[in-house]
Amino acid sequence: AERARGRSLGKLLGKNGALVRTAEILPGPHLVAALALEATGNHEDAKRAVNLLHTWRNMGDADGALFKLAEFFPGTDLVAFAVHASKGDFAHAMRAVAKTTYVCIDATKITAELQMPTVDK
Repeated sequence: AERARGRSLGKLLGKNGALVRTAEILPGPHLVAALALEATGNHEDAKRAVNLLHTWRNMGDADGALFKLAEFFPGTDLVAFAVHASKGDFAHAMRAVAKTTYVCIDATKITAELQMPTVDK
């Protein structure tokens, strides 16, 4: 049920939804996305959507349109997970595959690495 809620129409059409982010990268529909964002009170996001060149430049960011679209489809969400994890963006990696409002992680072992410089007298 929680995964289905992640694919609801409200989430798809929200300010960070896959459909809105995809419309932002297309010439023409980016203006429709900007109008929708402005109508919902997301003024800064609407300004971002109007600037098509800026959107294209940031398309591959962790919150960009490519990853939002990849996270929407089964199979490609695993690719998005792998790319996020390889870049060290573990929160985005979990978002790519979990589609839930929270994630419980149980760990039996935790390893910490400390680097301590040697001080000579």
